[in-house]
Amino acid sequence: KLICFSEMTWDRGSLSDEPYVLAGIVPQGGGAAVGGRTDVYGDVDDGDQRPAGVADQELARYRVEGRSYFVVQVMENDESNPDGVLRAYLRALRTVAAFEMGEVGWYEAIPLYGWILSAFLNEDDAIGNPQSLTMTADGWYDSQGRLQSWYWNTEYGVGPIINWDFEGDGGRYGTMFRLAPIPIHSIKSFNYPDRWVRHRNYRAELTSIESELDRGDATFRLVPGLANDEHVSFESVNRPGHFLMEDRGRLALRELPAGYLPGADIRRRLATFKRVPGLADGSWVSFESYYYPGRYIRHRDFQLYVEPCGGEASQRDATFLLTGPWDRH
Repeated sequence: KLICFSEMTWDRGSLSDEPYVLAGIVPQGGGAAVGGRTDVYGDVDDGDQRPAGVADQELARYRVEGRSYFVVQVMENDESNPDGVLRAYLRALRTVAAFEMGEVGWYEAIPLYGWILSAFLNEDDAIGNPQSLTMTADGWYDSQGRLQSWYWNTEYGVGPIINWDFEGDGGRYGTMFRLAPIPIHSIKSFNYPDRWVRHRNYRAELTSIESELDRGDATFRLVPGLANDEHVSFESVNRPGHFLMEDRGRLALRELPAGYLPGADIRRRLATFKRVPGLADGSWVSFESYYYPGRYIRHRDFQLYVEPCGGEASQRDATFLLTGPWDRH
């Protein structure tokens, strides 16, 4: 949510502010910064409150490895393309992380403000200074290095509610963020509770877990559905960019083509599943195909298929439990 406490006093002749919010995540030491922005909030006046989300899918799928940084900036839209400003913002984050961060926390690297603000040049106005959190596998830390919350292995994950103020050019804005880490899970069989869904040779199987390789193969990142973000998709943790999807009746691990290459749209739909109460036990879970309604992920002879489940036996085969991730056991 964006809250306007006072409008900017100088806005290139405009009678109202048109702010938007940038959000980015970058790993320590540089690397591929990911991020997104809200839509531009039109005609914002004193006292206005505007809800919005930063729904960039790459941002949603980001997994914290070691130490990373979550950075937010409020911008005033003037004459620029906000997507171009976002690209400049992410380039600045990569530069800061690569050349200034080292082993220190984000909150210790005050010179980063100049790097980021210089990226915007004279295109759009930055309202105040960037605000940031240090993110680790153990928790989220504020700009004073205080622990805000921990990662918990729950179905939806846990993140902090963050309130930040931004002041500049006579204006003062606040942002309220609710960060929800994408959960990492393993998938346990209802009728074979010592067996788990895993990939092997790009096929989905139901096996016991005995080795480090097994643990990695049996761990998945549940991300917003690739074809419909109200549903879910399963991304392999040890083969990033590969998703469980229907392939001629079987459940297989397949790479998602980048962008809009041929076949990408169909694969997104084949890799999207609706989470429903377990067919054999409503306290568990079943996964209905988005592309083929009425067909469910189920095991048969310990292989995984996407099929109708009309009988009691097949309904048990299509019932699972989402648990904590095997690769962290």
